[in-house]
Amino acid sequence: MLKKLSFRASYFLIILILFHLIGNIVWIKLNNTPPAWDQAAHTVKSILFSRFISSGDVSLFIAGLDTHYGPFVFFLTGSILAITGISIKTAQLMGTVFFVGTFIALYFIARDILHNKWVGVLSVFLFSFGLVVYDYSRWLLLDIPIVCFVLFGMYFFMKSHALKERAPALLMFLFITMAVYTKIQAISYFVLPFLYAFIISVKKRDRAIFINLILGVILVTILFLPWMVYRWSAIVNYFSIVSIPEAGAYPTNILTFQYWIHYIKLTVNQIFTAPILLIILFMGIISGWKAKYPWKMFLIFQTVFIYLSYSILVHKDIRYIFPAVAIFTIIASIWIKSFVQKYPIIGITLLCIVMILSIGQYTASSFGFPRFLINRLITVNVPILDDITIFNTSGWPVVRYNSQEFPQRAILRKLDEVAHEGGGRVRVAVLVSVPEFNGNNLYLYSLEKKQNYNLEFGGTGAYVFTSLQAAEDYLDTFNYLLFSPDNGYMSYQLDVEALQQIEKVITHKINNHSLYVESTFLLPSGKRIFLLKNIYPIIP
Repeated sequence: MLKKLSFRASYFLIILILFHLIGNIVWIKLNNTPPAWDQAAHTVKSILFSRFISSGDVSLFIAGLDTHYGPFVFFLTGSILAITGISIKTAQLMGTVFFVGTFIALYFIARDILHNKWVGVLSVFLFSFGLVVYDYSRWLLLDIPIVCFVLFGMYFFMKSHALKERAPALLMFLFITMAVYTKIQAISYFVLPFLYAFIISVKKRDRAIFINLILGVILVTILFLPWMVYRWSAIVNYFSIVSIPEAGAYPTNILTFQYWIHYIKLTVNQIFTAPILLIILFMGIISGWKAKYPWKMFLIFQTVFIYLSYSILVHKDIRYIFPAVAIFTIIASIWIKSFVQKYPIIGITLLCIVMILSIGQYTASSFGFPRFLINRLITVNVPILDDITIFNTSGWPVVRYNSQEFPQRAILRKLDEVAHEGGGRVRVAVLVSVPEFNGNNLYLYSLEKKQNYNLEFGGTGAYVFTSLQAAEDYLDTFNYLLFSPDNGYMSYQLDVEALQQIEKVITHKINNHSLYVESTFLLPSGKRIFLLKNIYPIIP
């Protein structure tokens, strides 16, 4: 059946591209929810690069480089913003651009390497309708771009016959450079291709492969080394932070079964849901595992390698294995195609179920229709695996658009008035740290306008203070504090102890009248944000 429709595969790819492109544009247009921590920080860097391009102010360029992340995506986004004008929503759309890039890469792998367009279309469908995957595509995050670069790198690796052909091999290394200039740890996704190429070159005594491998490594090193040397201390500090597990967030005992299946649970609960994954596995067990395709085993080993590599780390997040998930969708699509060919009626029926579940979750979780599917979270408790998601439109991990107004701009206007009245620079401590309100997105909104607010922002200053007096001494260096009495931080954050200490200090200072509430703002969730004035600031 699929063979008869093979000439139409590209049409379905176009439909998928248009569906997600239009869907994301509409979602971003309707949504007023501020970017969360990383999303906001990445957008800030992009705006700084944009202003550098427009003004030539080198200090802005240096400020844009002030991060442990590579600057490639930020500079690219900044270049777009320099043309279109500074807009948070335009920056968000860059996530969609890279999202579409993953579609093209998946399709190219299937079309040119596996020689089957339908495998490409199916893999695009499976990956693009992963819950947290399409959610991340609506923000300026680095994880979707990484997947895009990794997939294109994999494509050119296989296209070069494991680095035997010079031109596609160099293109692979170009995409590796883009990847590591986005996140340095992206090099880990290419360890297995490197090993594979090296083994083949030794086994077959193929000098061409070995020479291309060496040339590629030299090329990437030359291109990447300047930035790595420049930001070495920040990179080291970053890896020291991510080596600290967030309290209660992930299993930490490497000798336990839970430690090694954690990413499986995340994949089920945050990407595919159990019915979809079970249908895929059923098709694979029945017929798909026998299917013969070029590079099939390599793709399987690559998926397993990435999974195990990131399972070793104490800090686990589903986005770290996005490249493995994308590659797995290619394998899953091979299974699906093989099953449909052998059992067309059953296969098409099961495929329709997958499509209905996927699209239903997409529309309900993103846009709130159909209404009877809104806020549905169906789980089942499975021994060892705990709660497994059957269906999810609960609002997490997919953020439903929120058209309500958030208080960031109103707070900035108030602070700007205060700064003008005082005639000097005002130091503000942002002591609220939830996704919809935090120091990162407040600073982002302060950069949105051409005029600069006469403000200086700070946060907790430390992951833990040595004493409550130390916390108080730190707070006294600020003119104003932004604080929420309604659980204004997340329980798993690295700086949660510092925020708890600060909460005690603020309560004490309000009681002794050294702080008073200047203004109160409300988040759509009902959380209050207090603007507290410090009566006796000690400004350094």
